[in-house]
Formats: sequence, C-alpha cells, structure tokens
Amino acid sequence: AYYKCAEINPNYEYGYIGAGVMYYNLAVELSDKASNEFDDKKYEALVKEFETALENAYEPFIKAYEVSKDDAIKVNVAEYLKNICYRFQEKDAKYKDGYTKYNEVVKTGQPK
Repeated sequence: AYYKCAEINPNYEYGYIGAGVMYYNLAVELSDKASNEFDDKKYEALVKEFETALENAYEPFIKAYEVSKDDAIKVNVAEYLKNICYRFQEKDAKYKDGYTKYNEVVKTGQPK
C-alpha cells in the first residue's frame, strides 16, 4: 500500500515514510530478538535479517527526504537516515557521507 501511494503520487512523502518506518520497525524487532539469542548461528541469521531490513528502509527514507517540502518532516526522516547510515558507515562511503549529512540536519534542525 505504501508503494501504491508513491505510484499514484510520486511526491507524496508519507507513502515513502510509511515504507521506511515499516522496515525500520522490523529491524528494531530483529535487533531485539538477536540481543536475546544465545545460539551463534541463530544470532548471525537475525543480524543479517536486521541489516537487510535497515537497508530496505534506506531508499524509502531517502525518497521521502528528497520529495518533502516540509522542513520538520525532513528533520524527522533525517533521524532515521542518520541511524541507518551510522550502522553501515564502515561498509560504504555513501553511508559515511550520509551519516555526516543527516547528523548535521538533526543537530541543527535545518535540512540541506
């Protein structure tokens, strides 16, 4: 349904935000499960699922940030993006650069 919103109106940020939050919340649930898992193989599998969910949240949040014209919404979306980028900043330069950018947006309350 979230992606259908974007299909109908590509500038409707709430469809993208909904998809991003859905994946982000899944990642939080998986992280909680992983933190309580004592079996190494199960733990590693949960961590992999967690990272996949976070990566799936990234693009919808990026799109929401790009299309939103509301600075308050952009700052809220930047908080999610900052957290995702922090997790993966050692993996890829786009995440490292993203962390720097979105951390500044969150700190200042001023989208760029």
